[in-house]
Amino acid sequence: MRTPRFYRRFMKATVRTVSTYLAIGSVILTFLPLPVGWRRYLPFGTAVLFVISAYRSAWLLQIQDEDEKDELRREIQKLKERPYNEAHRKLTESKLQGLDTTERQLLCYLLHHGQVEATDLQRDCRLNSPAFNKAIQALRREQLVSDVQEKPNPDRASVTYFWKVNPEFRDALQDLLYPQNG
Repeated sequence: MRTPRFYRRFMKATVRTVSTYLAIGSVILTFLPLPVGWRRYLPFGTAVLFVISAYRSAWLLQIQDEDEKDELRREIQKLKERPYNEAHRKLTESKLQGLDTTERQLLCYLLHHGQVEATDLQRDCRLNSPAFNKAIQALRREQLVSDVQEKPNPDRASVTYFWKVNPEFRDALQDLLYPQNG
């Protein structure tokens, strides 16, 4: 089904082609000696000119559309490529199989929110301290998350910890935990 955009492009291309052919034709008519009764062929010549222009415009648009389709296919293929190999995916999958529900939920939270302070993470996931520590240490042991220490805060006596997903596993975790159709 053709869209109004196609017809607009087709008409622009046809007008451009007709004007080019008319310019060429006018130069030819100006400099070539023509027989006496040439004017009676002018309507037929103009009709042929329009038909040829329409065919040429359609052909050019088809080539342009094919080029756009090829570019989109290359882009889709590029998006399908993963920044990790099959062995890395299997390693990540085996690490995920050893996790319980709480640990998976913590991992999902960190995937969505990025680097999060430890106290905020515990509060947002509504976990008591022993359950949180057990889950975060299991994720750390599997090297799926890493901690980042900030300089001591003058208002507090302790160091502030931030947790984040290990960047080496981020893409594989994203694909395994949130599979896309396609």
